[in-house]
Amino acid sequence: MRSIALALAVATLPATAPAQEIPWERHNRIAGDLGRQARYREAETEYRRALSEAEASGRPEAVFTVRNNLATVFHQQGRYQEAEDGYRRALESSRGTPNKLRASVMHNLGELSKTAGRAREAGDWLRQALESKRREPEMDPPDVAVTLASLADLARLEQNDLQAGRLAAEAIAMLDRAGRSHSSQMAQARNLLGLIEMARGRYREATSLFASARDLWEVTRGPEHPDVAIAINNLGAVHKAKGRYFDAARLTRRALRIWENALGPEHPQVAAALTNLSDQELLQSRAEQAESHARRAVRILESRPGPAHPGLPVALLQLAETVRLTGRDREAEAIYQRSLELMRAPDGEEGPRTASVMNSLGVLAYERGQMGDAERWLRQALDRQQRRHGAGHVETTIPLANLGAVYLAHGRLDHAEPVLARALAVREELLGAEHPLTASCAMLYSEALRKLGRTREAAALSARGRAILDRHARENLMHHTIRAADILGWRPRR
Repeated sequence: MRSIALALAVATLPATAPAQEIPWERHNRIAGDLGRQARYREAETEYRRALSEAEASGRPEAVFTVRNNLATVFHQQGRYQEAEDGYRRALESSRGTPNKLRASVMHNLGELSKTAGRAREAGDWLRQALESKRREPEMDPPDVAVTLASLADLARLEQNDLQAGRLAAEAIAMLDRAGRSHSSQMAQARNLLGLIEMARGRYREATSLFASARDLWEVTRGPEHPDVAIAINNLGAVHKAKGRYFDAARLTRRALRIWENALGPEHPQVAAALTNLSDQELLQSRAEQAESHARRAVRILESRPGPAHPGLPVALLQLAETVRLTGRDREAEAIYQRSLELMRAPDGEEGPRTASVMNSLGVLAYERGQMGDAERWLRQALDRQQRRHGAGHVETTIPLANLGAVYLAHGRLDHAEPVLARALAVREELLGAEHPLTASCAMLYSEALRKLGRTREAAALSARGRAILDRHARENLMHHTIRAADILGWRPRR
């Protein structure tokens, strides 16, 4: 569950008094007001009128400004190919326009490339935008801060948490110094810093930052604006990470309702919320609802024109999970393989969720009794998670614990015991002893101890884990088995 509000740059020229506005300026201003209210279709109509008037005026900077702003409306609606075409046309018409205006288009192309999963291209555009903004004789700190925040988000997505935190902190400090502590830009920066803190397992800090971003967006944008739903969705992600799946689903449903109302039922952001909701429902053993939501998410993303949407592999992964847990192994395997294929870029670069698919293929092989295939998939998943996150990360313990379960089932206790002990130690340190992920791992480890003859230790560990999972099941309406709570790994079949 990862999301962040689009930090798009709307180009503006020096303000003119309303009574002195010429036609293109009036339509451009009205469109901007509509866009800030998330009334994108109406904004598009006004921008098209502004573009017609700007072209008739013969002013290159006017044409450039409106083309960039019209493209941002396409971008907000998830019409990515139209947005990219619009941004590039704006750049083509930018001769003679100020550097600041050209930088806004570079920034937006960076955001678009990031959305499409083209990280290298995104970094190039955003760094060009930042350099251009900083070269301005009268640098605009809030404008610079927006690009700093976007670069921080890119660093986060590339798992460079140190750089992400540094850039986000710089953006926040710059906004504070500029007197923009209560702005939508500050909400954007705080939301981003919350995502970084959540990735580090610092859930209290993440919750505070997301709540602050939500409150700022509610004040600056209105309570039903899609940016508000970003923060609500991310608060739901914190609840999920803490094992509070019922609360997570409640918040995700609220975010979904806002996005559907503001963006329409076919927007990619709606698909992202449906994928998250499916995951949370599956964790509450609501398999039928989970599959329905996952299929709708896949349908939305498959209907998008142009290349496969970057969210499609994740939606397919979630659909495969729901299908596997209802016993349709062959169908699930085909969907997993399609997801894995889409995650592998033509240049050989893999998406960040590749390890998750490999982990699930390992679990599927285990359930089929194909232990050799299970071990091979899980080792590949573990290798990728260790390279991406390091050994001491919760995501790394998912294939690690599952590999331990395979060794346990094979009777390879000399392998199972140290692997499960390592997974349990990391979870206890990062999630705490009372988290359901920790409890499920404790129960797997207790089984290894029992088979090794360490019965007293095993009984105490098993009783502790079962009590936590029983309590968790009552609070979250979730059924469980020993293998149920490994999130991306073992879950109960229905």
